[in-house]
Amino acid sequence: MATANWESLLQEVVIEVNAIPDDQIAQINVKFVLAQILLVVGTLGNAAKADSQMHASKYSCIENTINSVNMLMTALKPKEHHEKSLLEHKAISGIKNLGSDKTGFRTWHEKFVNAMSQTIPGSREVFKWIVKKANEDDTENIDELSWDNQGFDQTVKEFKKYGEDLWCVLMDKCEGEAMTRIRTAKEGEGILAYGRMYKWFCLLYTSDAADE
Repeated sequence: MATANWESLLQEVVIEVNAIPDDQIAQINVKFVLAQILLVVGTLGNAAKADSQMHASKYSCIENTINSVNMLMTALKPKEHHEKSLLEHKAISGIKNLGSDKTGFRTWHEKFVNAMSQTIPGSREVFKWIVKKANEDDTENIDELSWDNQGFDQTVKEFKKYGEDLWCVLMDKCEGEAMTRIRTAKEGEGILAYGRMYKWFCLLYTSDAADE
């Protein structure tokens, strides 16, 4: 095989070695190992150029070394990270479904907020804001602009993402009248949907208490 092919393969290995991030300690050690391999490969390459009779066997050795390096680099590529959905979290899966029982809503609400706070840090402040809006009869102003003005912790997801995640959880945990209230909002508008549901349950509870 031509010397040019050998030099091309060697160059590919050099590129792959240089592509290893320096801030990853485990791979820095690998970079050192690969540097030693390159030293051997370079030595063999020089010998192959100088000795035409042994050129073929030495080239084969070089090619095998490079193939081994490529296999190592493939193994080092980071695995795809599977982000667990909210419904897969134990805290969320352990929440009982909410139906039409108004007397148990406050307890359910407290447990639901605790579960969301465990899975998405900063959620407690989000629900305090939703409850405040509901108590002020201002749920229709639960929107992205109002959200941005709250200055929530940076760990809390942005408005649309949080609303989508909350919507998915509510669709899984609500039934009966609770589901009816959730569906008054558009798909993905979980924050608004929760505000409307909270307002409905609390008004219903207050009305029944007054009748008694």
